[in-house]
Amino acid sequence: MDLSKVIRELGGRVDLAKFDVEGAEVDVLQTASASDLASCCQLTVEFHDMRPPITRRDVDRVYRRLRSEGYGVVSVNWPQVDDVLFVNLKTMPAAKCMAFRFRLALANALFITRRVIFDRSTLKRI
Repeated sequence: MDLSKVIRELGGRVDLAKFDVEGAEVDVLQTASASDLASCCQLTVEFHDMRPPITRRDVDRVYRRLRSEGYGVVSVNWPQVDDVLFVNLKTMPAAKCMAFRFRLALANALFITRRVIFDRSTLKRI
């Protein structure tokens, strides 16, 4: 199903969309229109970057695209990208957005710290 069609059927605005489309998430997010992305407040995505033909480079391109569209990124399982939350910062008032950006940076730092402390295998990959 086409993302534009889903958004239209839901009334033009989506509070939270979960993408677990077994490898098609990169294509869906790379080809989504700017207006479709602007219509979504949050996207949670399960990337399948370990499964060809998707690579980490493809996922990084999606990260850059969504950041350029005004999304903040929470990388829950850093350095893996299997579960990622994208939050549309353009949907927030300016003061709330500033506070949220701080919490976003803190959350990412905590996820990274937790991973480094509790997952010794991460240290081998870094």
